[in-house]
Amino acid sequence: MCGMAGMHKDHPFRQFFSEAYSTAVAETFQFAAEVLTASTNIQDNVCMVMTDKKCPGPVKINFDNILANPTPVVGDALAAYFVNNNYGISVLSQSSPNSVGIVDARCEYGGCAVNAAVIASSPPNIFTQFDGTASGTNSYTLGFSSPLTSFSFTRVELVAGGNGITHPQWTAQAFNAGGQLIAGVGEGLIASFTNVPPASYTLGPVAGQTISAVTISGNAFNFAAFGSPILDDFVLTYGP
Repeated sequence: MCGMAGMHKDHPFRQFFSEAYSTAVAETFQFAAEVLTASTNIQDNVCMVMTDKKCPGPVKINFDNILANPTPVVGDALAAYFVNNNYGISVLSQSSPNSVGIVDARCEYGGCAVNAAVIASSPPNIFTQFDGTASGTNSYTLGFSSPLTSFSFTRVELVAGGNGITHPQWTAQAFNAGGQLIAGVGEGLIASFTNVPPASYTLGPVAGQTISAVTISGNAFNFAAFGSPILDDFVLTYGP
């Protein structure tokens, strides 16, 4: 904290300024995260001391405030959606170009059918990665403009129909600002002849850490109907 407090008086062209500044910023964020997530502290009290405001409330994203039928919202349209709604999310990487986005659940498998293979936990739209194949591994990384203390989401209900339903093995991994893995959740490959109920997952909170990015990875093993988990209802909980 002391290093950060004196940085504003230093000169950007001074030798080692950028190294010192980067270190000071990283250590300040680390200190704030440790204070915020300490089990003995009340988050709102910490935020009041640090910012004179309560901590921002959780942001819930159900993806239903945009038309995604029959055309999914991907690429520049997805980026604009995140910006226009002040969600502070960006797609940092994806294994296939323009493969991550929002789509009406009825259009996710086999066209926009009346009898969908998945049911959004808050209809009609879901969030996933779809590249036209489910032959192997897929992944994408979401970045957050403000650090999170936790990130939650729902894997949607899977509808078996007459031929059963399959869903890929998947993981969701949370990383701090330094790129270190701090939390992870996931499911194994699903194959069922009965409907599979939705399941909710949360990454964090982790003591002394905040989340700057989340990577979602899926593996269909040349078997599952989808290449990436079908998700809905993101909940972003922020630090100070």
